[in-house]
Amino acid sequence: MSKKGKSKDKSNFYTTEKIGKTRELTPEGYLLCRDVAIARTGELTYADGEIPVDAKNGIITVSRSADDLFMPATLMSFEGKVVTNDHPDDWVGPDNWKEHAAGNCFNVRRGTGIEDDLLFADLLITDKQAIDDVQKGKIEISLGYDADYEQTAPGRGIQRNIIGNHVALVERGRCGTRCAIGDSKTMSTKTKTKAGVQSKKLSFADRIRKLIKTGDAEEAEKLAQAAEDSELEVETGDGEDEPDEENNPTPTGDGAAILAAIRAMDAKNDKRFKALEKRFKDAESDPDADPDKTKDDEDNPDDDKTKDDILGAEPAQKKDDSGEVTYTGDSLQNVVSRAEILSPGIRLPTLDAKAKDVGQLVRQCKVSALTKAYGTEDGKKAIDPFVGGNSDFAKLPAVTLDAAFVGASELIRQQNNSQGMRSGIGTKDFGNKPRTPAEINAANRKYWQDRASK
Repeated sequence: MSKKGKSKDKSNFYTTEKIGKTRELTPEGYLLCRDVAIARTGELTYADGEIPVDAKNGIITVSRSADDLFMPATLMSFEGKVVTNDHPDDWVGPDNWKEHAAGNCFNVRRGTGIEDDLLFADLLITDKQAIDDVQKGKIEISLGYDADYEQTAPGRGIQRNIIGNHVALVERGRCGTRCAIGDSKTMSTKTKTKAGVQSKKLSFADRIRKLIKTGDAEEAEKLAQAAEDSELEVETGDGEDEPDEENNPTPTGDGAAILAAIRAMDAKNDKRFKALEKRFKDAESDPDADPDKTKDDEDNPDDDKTKDDILGAEPAQKKDDSGEVTYTGDSLQNVVSRAEILSPGIRLPTLDAKAKDVGQLVRQCKVSALTKAYGTEDGKKAIDPFVGGNSDFAKLPAVTLDAAFVGASELIRQQNNSQGMRSGIGTKDFGNKPRTPAEINAANRKYWQDRASK
């Protein structure tokens, strides 16, 4: 058991070179990444439409408990699953795994000690592009899985019954830097060649560029700590004595990169402060002037006129070129309900990386539901009138796919509802006319005569 509390490593891989604390190379050049945190418990934030839970102010907070994440079925569902380089457009399966496979996931287990809230695994990455991307810093992990959601309040829910589909390497995962491949501080760009292994450390300048690109708070703290450790002397430009070249030589390497970044930030801030100072001075000289109106506005009064034309209708905007739109709230729940009618037990896919296009996830759900329903006799009868016998639903245009999905689900829903109905049978509580006393007496005499004769 390691100091950090990870569970005992039970994976057996033959490797010939160790290139980091948790990274090794096989004889073929495959990259083995041990002790990779792939998921965590706690709260996850989703945007409206990403999952079938009503959002509050456009945000959904979902709780994932240890009992749900570390359920035996969940752990087994990720064992051996495909590692992909970014999330694929469709769920990984027998038909498309060759297109998306970049490796496999093994030895899925729960962490121990201080890391008992994390789900760990070992990743064997076999695709060259994925190996290069990991070595260059693409190390965060995002899971693709099915799950059930229970809404507890507007904008809040609970995630249950997690069943894994794939493990994706992403730039930014929903779980943040806690779920990432290790050795981030000693990241290298080692690549396997016939002559041997060439290595090149990720420069501090590259780390700064990555920080600016991603806005990673943890990485910012690392850079700040590195700057403090290097004890750099930075010029302030306030007329202080010039630094002594002998005692304070000009920084080089990582120090120079930090200094350049600090100077760039100072220059940007100086420019903003000068602009603010000018606006205040202009306001003092002309108290009646609008402080929010700049000189450019005064020089171009015609720019205040809007270019809107109220006589023409605004064209409808598509989500993307494929014609897919975003589904939220009731519309998303309606899709899930219809998919359940076509294929009982189906669920909307979930990604631990923030979905760029919920419409694509909904399309996957529609295609999957139609495909499974088409494999049944009743489903085929309901779907064929809309697709003309074409069962390749993934290639159908969005309009045709929607028509088949809605129409077939409506036909099957009506069939299901009609199964419990019986027609042509009349029921009357009082169908016969009342009997007279004479008829009652005659019936009684007949009853006793029959008994006496036996």
